Amino acid sequence: LEGEMGLERNESKAKACLEVAAKSGLVVAYFYLGDIAYQRGETDLALKHWRMSAKGGFKLAVDKLIKCHQEGLISKRSLEESMRARHDACEEIRSEERDRYVALKRGKEMADGEVELYYR
Repeated sequence: LEGEMGLERNESKAKACLEVAAKSGLVVAYFYLGDIAYQRGETDLALKHWRMSAKGGFKLAVDKLIKCHQEGLISKRSLEESMRARHDACEEIRSEERDRYVALKRGKEMADGEVELYYR
């Protein structure tokens, strides 16, 4: 998308790749499709993509939706629904083993029975 590693910037090709990835369920792809739509002035489409990304558990999408709420682009109710959907997605994949892994990656050891929610 940004023309990195010596490649020429090609937004249409990037968008096509992101659409394929989003259709296969990659939530980060929905997030970037939202960014592209927003840059093009397609606010409704951007919001739709960010909501899909948030529903899949992607925190940065929720951050975008919070900014949109602050700008008056979405209602408080819509924001709450997206935040609840993200929370539900995170709860669905949550496990003690995953929490331990995340804690170790952050350099924090966990005692037996201690639980840290990785999505916070």
